[in-house]
Amino acid sequence: MFAKVVMTMSDEITLSRRTYRFTVTSARDEQNRAKLEALPSLNPDPLGGCEDHGHITASALVVNDARDHVLLTLHAKLGMWLPPGGHCDSDPDVVRVCRKEVYEETGHADLVALNDGILDVDIHTIPAGKTSRAHLHYDVRFAFVADMSRELVISSESKDLRWIPISEIGAYTKMPSVLVLTEKLRTL
Repeated sequence: MFAKVVMTMSDEITLSRRTYRFTVTSARDEQNRAKLEALPSLNPDPLGGCEDHGHITASALVVNDARDHVLLTLHAKLGMWLPPGGHCDSDPDVVRVCRKEVYEETGHADLVALNDGILDVDIHTIPAGKTSRAHLHYDVRFAFVADMSRELVISSESKDLRWIPISEIGAYTKMPSVLVLTEKLRTL
């Protein structure tokens, strides 16, 4: 059975029979929510890897206990500092996907959820690669706390991996889609 995405007006997002709380705090949030809602009409398997109309991915804002550092990876293919995350590969449990991707990309398995819902929805274009066309990622993002003292494990998908002071994040990225996560962190 293909995953279905259903949206309601009560600040909830349902992804393949699981409902998550999502607080709309801006016009951007509402626009991205509406686009995510429309995705199943464009892509019958939005959690799969179809590039024609994009697909759902999951990523994590991982912070330390003090919430003054964020864990970012220097993406090997894109050459940008990004939160850990990746493709759902048709797995309907986007939180499980998110946790799995954080573990694979950082070595952190013991994550504590910062809230009981989706932190952010971001839609961004992934440039064409050697074997793929340019396409959209409908990135569903969650927030977690991890132990900053644990050793980091850099995967082949990364060139580097760092705990970055939130006050210095602007030196690593100017991407609004990443900076918005630290803004949203203040609301938790």
